[in-house]
Amino acid sequence: MRKITIDIETSGTEYGCFIYQIAALVWDENGIIADFEGRMMPSEKIGYDFNKKTMSWWQNQPKEVYFYVTGGKESVHKVLTEFRYFLYENIDEDTAIWTHAAFDIPLLKYFYKMHGMWLNIPTFAQYDIRTIQMLYDSDRKIVNGIKKKIKGLHDAKSDCEYHMKYVNKLIYNNEKTDKDDPSW
Repeated sequence: MRKITIDIETSGTEYGCFIYQIAALVWDENGIIADFEGRMMPSEKIGYDFNKKTMSWWQNQPKEVYFYVTGGKESVHKVLTEFRYFLYENIDEDTAIWTHAAFDIPLLKYFYKMHGMWLNIPTFAQYDIRTIQMLYDSDRKIVNGIKKKIKGLHDAKSDCEYHMKYVNKLIYNNEKTDKDDPSW
């Protein structure tokens, strides 16, 4: 069975915020099959919500993280088109999509709509990372241990990697994710 993790980095937590970065990893029991990362620059034609609290949080992150996440050069239309195609190529009727489903998916769908586009992510295939954390890792020991091993930036692609390892450990009991090899 294929699984996908999806993560976004945004300028806020409300509908209408700008999405700086979209990332996804596709994997199965043997490892990573495909990946996607798109970093966008805001379109001047659309008024986005740049939440002051969120933007202040971003500016207090390490400079390399802030500039990496907010420094995308691709057009929104190009990244959204490529991401939609990536999902089309990698989702079938058995795919499990792991994300912060109450946050990432609604904001992504709204962002597509703001740009006159449509995104189909089947509701029946969505699974929420926060739910499994609450049920199986409420003290966050497992997720924090995985984050330390990855040592990535706080960006969407690094988050997809640690979400993949986290979901694999908690749900699929795939011990391959415990190896030191980050490519698994």
